[in-house]
Amino acid sequence: MDVEVRLIDFDRVMNLIHSFENVDKDKAIRTGLKDAGNVFLNAGKENLSQRTKIKTGNLASSFRLKLKREKLGVLVGFNSYGSHAHLIDRGTVERTTNSGANRGKIIGNRFFDDAIADNENTAINKVYSGIERYLNNTIK
Repeated sequence: MDVEVRLIDFDRVMNLIHSFENVDKDKAIRTGLKDAGNVFLNAGKENLSQRTKIKTGNLASSFRLKLKREKLGVLVGFNSYGSHAHLIDRGTVERTTNSGANRGKIIGNRFFDDAIADNENTAINKVYSGIERYLNNTIK
C-alpha cells in the first residue's frame, strides 16, 4: 500500500529554505516530513484501536516510520509483524481450502486508508511547520 502526499504550495517551501545550503535544506525538509509521517502513524494507531474489538498486539506495535536516506521522503507503514495489515484494512472475501474447509472472511475496517484520507491537509501543514521550526532553531 503506497501513499504519496504531494505539496500543493511547493514554491512556498522553496522560498522558506532558499537561502540554506543543500545539507541544511535536506535537514529542514526532513524535519517537516517526519512530523507529517507521525500524523499518519498516530491516526492509524488510533483508528485501529477504536475499530477493533480485541487487542491487536502485533499489528498495533508494528507501525513504523522511516525517513529515506538518499532522497527526500518518508515511509509510514508496518514492519514484518504487521504483514497482515492489508487484510484488516481492506478485508477479504469468504475463503475455502481445496478440501472444502471454510476459512471465513474479514470485513475491512479501513483504519489506515481513513487515517490517510482524513489527515492529508494536517500532514502538509506539519511539513510547513516543521521547516519553519527548523529555521527558527537555526537562526537563534
